[in-house]
Amino acid sequence: MNGNMHLTLLFSEEQIRERISELARQIVADYIDLTPVLIGVLNGSFIFLADLVRELNKNDLSCCVDFIRAASYGSGMTSSGDPRISPGNSFQVTDRHVLLVDDILDTGLTFQAIREEMVRQHPADIRSCVCFDRPGRRKVDIQADYVGFAVPEAFIVGYGLDYGGQFRELPFVSILSLS
Repeated sequence: MNGNMHLTLLFSEEQIRERISELARQIVADYIDLTPVLIGVLNGSFIFLADLVRELNKNDLSCCVDFIRAASYGSGMTSSGDPRISPGNSFQVTDRHVLLVDDILDTGLTFQAIREEMVRQHPADIRSCVCFDRPGRRKVDIQADYVGFAVPEAFIVGYGLDYGGQFRELPFVSILSLS
């Protein structure tokens, strides 16, 4: 790690694992007798989505998984406010139960744009699940249906969250300080 970067632990691997198990039980209760399509927002959601899908399976919920690519941070520590969304998912979501899964809900601009893209495809319903929620930075009125952890207005990395492509692989979440 670069000498001018410092990590301060925010959530341990165990805390994250326990919370995902709790989220999975909530989702299973809400989707009983349904087969939702989980749409992961790349790049950050892939670790969270993989762990969530395994927990859903342990709780006997069948689901389909697909991805959509969106980015608003680039290599910086603040959102550009102009989310870039790659062309839609490959699964047909018309009349399906969609669960959007992302790593963090921050300004809400990217999540709102993805949600609007999904609405155009006429799903039966759309819910959302985020591992981390930072409501203090919200620029649009949007909330996730399932939230793992509320986070402070600090820049966090690990468990899928990155800084310029670094730190995604960490099994825990830390606050990144640059000095």
